[in-house]
Amino acid sequence: ARIKRTRIRRTPKARERKGLVSECDQLVRALVMARDGNKSVKSGRTENLNACHILPKGSTPRLRFELLNIITLTWDEHMHWAHKNPIDFTDWLERTYPGRITQLRIFAATAPKLDLKLLALVLRAEVAKL
Repeated sequence: ARIKRTRIRRTPKARERKGLVSECDQLVRALVMARDGNKSVKSGRTENLNACHILPKGSTPRLRFELLNIITLTWDEHMHWAHKNPIDFTDWLERTYPGRITQLRIFAATAPKLDLKLLALVLRAEVAKL
């Protein structure tokens, strides 16, 4: 017996939102990389860079595009250090950026819902200044 698979059809509004989220992710990445000098804030290395969220975007979605919540790390530092050793990562963050985690938790609790269209306009203007 064959299993019939149904294709999920996104509404135009959902497709537009997905496109805006993707664009904002790319713009924020460019801003964070430029802010951090296109190098890892931990090691200073310049290859295989990732824009990494301090507080996860899944559990704190309103901080997804908050520049203070994102730092530049190499892929190895991101995946094999920050994710696999969160206590060491948190301790390093507190030493390197004192008070930032507390500030981000306050932001997470009080941040308003984002207007993605407005955010995209602002981010495009900021990236254009780079």
